[in-house]
Amino acid sequence: MSKSKKNPRLELLVIAAFFLLFCIWAVSRCNDKRTDLRKKMEAEAQADLLQDSIDRAAALLRALPPPKDTTTPAAPKTEIIREQITPLYVVLDELNMRSEPKLNSKLLARLQLYDELTFLNEVTDFKQEINIGGAVFNEPWIKVKNKRGQVGWVYGAGVHYYKIRRQS
Repeated sequence: MSKSKKNPRLELLVIAAFFLLFCIWAVSRCNDKRTDLRKKMEAEAQADLLQDSIDRAAALLRALPPPKDTTTPAAPKTEIIREQITPLYVVLDELNMRSEPKLNSKLLARLQLYDELTFLNEVTDFKQEINIGGAVFNEPWIKVKNKRGQVGWVYGAGVHYYKIRRQS
């Protein structure tokens, strides 16, 4: 009577191989999830920075004095008025400056990354949702003047108070 003996070493080797393959698979899945989470957190951080910029711009607009009543003529005064200039920087390469705050209006200029613009204290009351480089932004349009003296509108996600680079 012959008995076939099972080799315990072979069974352990097979189990160890499956365990090792499982560990490699699990680590690769965790790395994928971590990468996705990091990208999402970076996009949210950029959106928060832009929202802070818009909030500051809105606060500047609210801080402006109300228009003077022109019904009664005022005595002429000699005053030196200093214009407050708020610089904004282009954070998207080849940002479009348009004649009106909408996507299908006339293109006035194509702005380069880090171009300095002057904020003209006008922001649209409405926000527009635009997909830029896979991230969706819901921002207003901002009226600006470039170094050449052209006045136009840019999308709020394309400018910032600091020289940062938004991925497009």
